[in-house]
Amino acid sequence: MSNKTWDDIWNELVSNPNIKTEYNNAFLLNMFQKICSKMSKEEEYHRFVLHLFLQTKDTLSVTKSLIARECSYTLSDEEAIIVREWFDAYRKKKSKRAPISKSLKKELTDKQQGFCASCGQELGTDWSKIHVDHIIPWVLVGDELKNNYQVLCDTCNECKSSKTDFIFKSMINLA
Repeated sequence: MSNKTWDDIWNELVSNPNIKTEYNNAFLLNMFQKICSKMSKEEEYHRFVLHLFLQTKDTLSVTKSLIARECSYTLSDEEAIIVREWFDAYRKKKSKRAPISKSLKKELTDKQQGFCASCGQELGTDWSKIHVDHIIPWVLVGDELKNNYQVLCDTCNECKSSKTDFIFKSMINLA
């Protein structure tokens, strides 16, 4: 049995399409979270960003320019569409969480075939230990995004909390 080098491990990671997708999601979410955090700390900046989105119909360009300005990154059109959807959800976010129905919890559990979305552990039938999680944390987008729910086991839900890179880190065993 041979030992793997760092290069071997890195090449395996970057060739895995699931890891690439999760890394990209975590990367985009990190930039989005950076702007949201600044908006929550600086009222003037918050008004500025809202004004940008409200004054133009080309919200894709606004999204691209915000990310370029704040994060020094040029979004592709595809990435900008995703991030713009997050900004729309952030702007529409209500102050309280919507209650999660037992039927939604069951539907998600069935969709995930009874396994935790993060660690893959079988969830069992104790509904108190099955947690509905916002994939993109509630604090950022509220309940405004469709398909933003997953079910997690106790441990993963506690560890994930409102982190935006938990799934990526767990895939490469850093969480």
